[in-house]
Amino acid sequence: MKQKMEEVKGFLKSDSSLSWRMAVIEADKLMDSALKRTFTRGETMGERLKVAVFKNPKIRKVWEAHSLRNDLVHESDRRITRSEAERAVKLFEEGMKDLKIL
Repeated sequence: MKQKMEEVKGFLKSDSSLSWRMAVIEADKLMDSALKRTFTRGETMGERLKVAVFKNPKIRKVWEAHSLRNDLVHESDRRITRSEAERAVKLFEEGMKDLKIL
């Protein structure tokens, strides 16, 4: 997981908004994998996140990052800045640390 997170952070070094978008999407996938590893119930990432927040309120901050990911995937005209991507990746990383996955 640590290695994959470092790869995700590598996307943030690019000057391409496509890379920043990719960083958020890949960090979201890692967070979902982390939730699955902790046997968090739910059919979707959103459902698993709700359960995780109930068990560990510190995870709540991940919602902001997950919402950005959803915007990026579902709104084709949604633009992203490097700082937005960096913040989202940081929130996902902190969430994984709270789950003791990182």
